[in-house]
Amino acid sequence: MKILIQLLISIPLLLLFGCGSDDDNGGTTLTGDGSVTFTVAGDVNMEAEGIAAGVLVETGVTTNFSFVMSDGPGREQTFLLSILAQPGSLGGYPEPGEYTIGSLNQADFWVIYADVAGGEPFVEYGLEFPTSGKLIISSSSEKWLEGTFEFEAEGDSGVTGSPQGIIQVTEGQFRAVKE
Repeated sequence: MKILIQLLISIPLLLLFGCGSDDDNGGTTLTGDGSVTFTVAGDVNMEAEGIAAGVLVETGVTTNFSFVMSDGPGREQTFLLSILAQPGSLGGYPEPGEYTIGSLNQADFWVIYADVAGGEPFVEYGLEFPTSGKLIISSSSEKWLEGTFEFEAEGDSGVTGSPQGIIQVTEGQFRAVKE
């Protein structure tokens, strides 16, 4: 399970930081010009600010979607946040509306929040651990997805395999570039 989670985090982040697109001048620009802000309380206390992307990944016959958020390139890394649609559930980018956030296979979306500020092993929240919240997508255009989110999630450092702590993420706002 740990390897699957690392892949689910790594692949979208590679797309977020590693891919470029052609601009009007024929050059390459770094993607990831979306933005995210949110507050974390509980085991982790911080005001987070970073970049956001909405990423579609085609895997064989299914298309999977996730929001991928981090501090961004050139900044000290303190968090990684992925808000993922249940595998194969959308077939494309999500439409505006209100969605539930829960544990894997329990709601419209599930989350992986990694507190990476303290080094490894870092604590991961969400996944299969008890999680609840909501995601509101307020608008969708050709290039952007915008909205808000909040959730509460239990987490684990990967050592015990059982929940060890809780975070509350509030006041989440994003403008995610479509990748």
